Amino acid sequence: MSMHFIISNFSHRAFGFFHVCSLVIGSGYFRGSDSLLLCLKDMAETFLFTSESVNEGHPDKLCDQISDAVLDACLAQDPDSKVACETCTKTNMVMVFGEITTKANVDYEKIVRDTCRNIGFTSDDVGLDADNCKVLVNIEQQSPDIAQGVHGHFSKRPEEIGAGDQGHMFGYATDETPELMPLSHVLATKLGARLTEVRKNGTCAWLRPDGKTQVTVEYYNENGAMVPVRVHTVLISTQHDETVTNDEIAADLKEHVIKPVIPEKYLDEKTIFHLNPSGRFVIGGPHGDAGLTGRKIIIDTYGGWGAHGGGAFSGKDPTKVDRSGAYIVRQAAKSIVASGLARRCIVQVSYAIGVPEPLSVFVDTYGTGKIPDKEILQIVKESFDFRPGMISINLDLKRGGNNRFLKTAAYGHFGRDDPDFTWEVVKPLKWDNKIRANNDVCKEEGTAAELQYMIFSAIQYNVYLLLLLNLAGDKSSCPFIGCLTVVAVLVLDEAVDMSLFVAPVDAQPQSGRCQRQTHPFNSGTFLQKRCLTDRKCINRKVQSIALHPSDFLTVLVEGLVDCHLSAKEFSVTLPVNDNNGLGKCHATWRRAFQ
Repeated sequence: MSMHFIISNFSHRAFGFFHVCSLVIGSGYFRGSDSLLLCLKDMAETFLFTSESVNEGHPDKLCDQISDAVLDACLAQDPDSKVACETCTKTNMVMVFGEITTKANVDYEKIVRDTCRNIGFTSDDVGLDADNCKVLVNIEQQSPDIAQGVHGHFSKRPEEIGAGDQGHMFGYATDETPELMPLSHVLATKLGARLTEVRKNGTCAWLRPDGKTQVTVEYYNENGAMVPVRVHTVLISTQHDETVTNDEIAADLKEHVIKPVIPEKYLDEKTIFHLNPSGRFVIGGPHGDAGLTGRKIIIDTYGGWGAHGGGAFSGKDPTKVDRSGAYIVRQAAKSIVASGLARRCIVQVSYAIGVPEPLSVFVDTYGTGKIPDKEILQIVKESFDFRPGMISINLDLKRGGNNRFLKTAAYGHFGRDDPDFTWEVVKPLKWDNKIRANNDVCKEEGTAAELQYMIFSAIQYNVYLLLLLNLAGDKSSCPFIGCLTVVAVLVLDEAVDMSLFVAPVDAQPQSGRCQRQTHPFNSGTFLQKRCLTDRKCINRKVQSIALHPSDFLTVLVEGLVDCHLSAKEFSVTLPVNDNNGLGKCHATWRRAFQ
């Protein structure tokens, strides 16, 4: 089954999204010259987005880890422990305080010293001496007023347990990475984790525990979905000993930290590296800055993407919906994207203290949903139990010990491949994924934006397609390109003999004219004839090129257009399968563009 459209006489003003560029679909990466990247930026209206992370030796993260280590110790002995543990630190001092009701016998001082030591704080020189620092403990029991309202002093059944406080939480997922997490956040987080790895295994023995990372990624918005183009900037500020030089730091960070973490396809000659840009970073940890639990909530979640309700996670048992509510909506959002319901999604839930049922559940797919958001919301409500007591059971959140929650306190609570991260398990969602019309696309008269959506939605899953588009108009923003190749997609029947060919499509100006470059493909030619809106007719000879079949059989059709002239015609045949939701649009679009 296929769909065929004609785009005629779109100026660069009417169709600003598609300016002249080379675009590799599927790999998510655009390689080439500086001019090509500038051209892409103009074409796709790219933007920059930045996410940061901090190492486990950052003072705030030290406090998060101590608070979660206390939670682990309590839950390991008493799964019904009610824990609200805070930690603060400054030079030569760590204090744990809060409200804890538990039957567990917990040595708080030992937990503090063990956690500091495992991170690497073993002397004053690195920022804290785990064996000699002051440890202060001020722990009280949970307020009886809260206890009777939330769990009835342990008398309520799981489905009756109320939320530990009011609040609203967000879960987010995006298809730009295998983790279904934002690339900027994933890279910043992995850089921080890699810094710790090479410090502890001796690869970079000059490293000390404290450090921060930050990654800026260039994206374009593909009808609500985020598509990474390249890494724009990498920033690393890491604590180090006094013996290493700045040049040695930069060289080691590039070779042993950045290179293993950031895929080469995202780096180019324009990528900016700021490696310890302030100069020296010898004094760190609690000696350099005070630390407090719950001050890195964006790092803990999605790196600035999506939204955040404001509640921190660490040191809180699952009756605290700041934590358990955020975990269940992450699972919901991830399951929506993983199931193919949407490419990007945010889910919100809200609670009142003492009330089991959520006050509200909200879903937004940013326009990427295969079905309306209200239908997805209904699926979510039918598939997930948002009552705090049931979240604890379904995600096994009462199980502590073995550093389960301590692991979450550094390098992110989401996007981790670890069986203890039960909220990362995708839950199968039941929905009718048969071909259905998309109301935003199926209209009698299509627009450029809608055509753009259909072109990309059909091509994005085909990793072999090279798409070169010229719809720029009279005043091309890329005058350095003398000739452009326009690529269309055709669907062939299975009976057609498909040979395996993967090669770039190229065209270069010769003697001021666009000359077709020949390719060693077993290919046929055919003649397209289409009347434009001004009633002039153009005959154009195009070439079909056999390409490796993926989910649907495809071939490229390439023709030449001078980028200094208006794009008069662009023909596209889009494949239709059961997953792209475009099947019922076929007749409508054929009528609209005949």
